[in-house]
Amino acid sequence: DVAVRVVLYVLIFVLSVGGNALVVAVLALNRRLRTVTNCFLLSLALSDLLLALCCMPFTLLPGLMGAFIFGDVVCKLVAYLMGVSVAVSTFSLVAIAIERYSAICNPLQSRAWQTRSHACRVIAGTWALAALLMLPYAVYSTTRP
Repeated sequence: DVAVRVVLYVLIFVLSVGGNALVVAVLALNRRLRTVTNCFLLSLALSDLLLALCCMPFTLLPGLMGAFIFGDVVCKLVAYLMGVSVAVSTFSLVAIAIERYSAICNPLQSRAWQTRSHACRVIAGTWALAALLMLPYAVYSTTRP
């Protein structure tokens, strides 16, 4: 049971980090791929990478050891980062859906506001909103004795 859990966690971790790092690298290095939708996909990949790197190890180890050994500060930080990354992922998917819906249903009107600069402002807003909404996790998360 424990071995299966560790193997699955490691597999998901490696695939998540590798896949999302590849998406970030391709979108960042290829100028032709810098479209409005890909800006949102870049934000989504970064939030998933944040989740994998900052949260997955801190959820596996306490489950195996039976206690959270990293202290209150790390507890608060991990809970906060987990909340932020999940919120940004959700907000990014909603933004992609709205952007695609507008492009398909109102192609002429949506062209006026569907620009990379508008996408960057929306992405900055999603990260800021997620960071603000998840502050209670940073304040109220505690370890149990």
